[in-house]
Amino acid sequence: MLLSQSSFGGSTIATLDNTEPERLSHNHPLFLNSNDNSGAILISLQLRGPKNYFVWSRAMRIVILGRNKLGFIDDTCKKENYGTNLVDLWERCNVIVLSWLMNYVSPKLLSGMVYSSNASEVWDDLKECFDKVDCSRIFQIHIEIATIRQGTSSISTYFSKLRVLWAEFDSFAPIPNRDAANSREFVQFMERQKLLQFLIGLNESYEQARSQLLIMVLVSSVNRAYSMLMERES
Repeated sequence: MLLSQSSFGGSTIATLDNTEPERLSHNHPLFLNSNDNSGAILISLQLRGPKNYFVWSRAMRIVILGRNKLGFIDDTCKKENYGTNLVDLWERCNVIVLSWLMNYVSPKLLSGMVYSSNASEVWDDLKECFDKVDCSRIFQIHIEIATIRQGTSSISTYFSKLRVLWAEFDSFAPIPNRDAANSREFVQFMERQKLLQFLIGLNESYEQARSQLLIMVLVSSVNRAYSMLMERES
């Protein structure tokens, strides 16, 4: 039998001419739009090694999830899950995701990836090589958070520096169990810790405002405290 003509880039795929072509919705993991190609611009950094793996992997997961292709790196979108009429499309999607990974690693890492044919295997290999908890870096972040001060910076600049440190520290922490009975209390406790760290580093000229914030029960987040202080500064 002859195969019918169709396009991978649209919502239909090739099928036998005596069957109805299968239509893929835009939510289907094998659906490809015009922006899903090997040359797509995803992020602004390259993986160099353990030092920037956490930031790189989180950024890549976000953009790949946004393109509905996360299953190709976490191995939930397997070729054997689809019928023979979708195998070629799966292969194309896999190669595109693989090319995204190859485009955002340093040249010295690329040579070990060009012979790979499965995006999830490459992702796992990179994780195994570079997903190392660097205790010395965690220690350094603790020091920076504990000693950072506003100084000559504006509140906005000082707060932005703290947020970067908090984000990097959080990337080292394991994902909490959302079903745990005390998870909400733990999140609130960590938020209060950030609030205290933020207030500690403020200049002495904000002593009165800091004292007022500390006794305000309703101020439960560092973002709320930052907003209030920005109003005072302006």
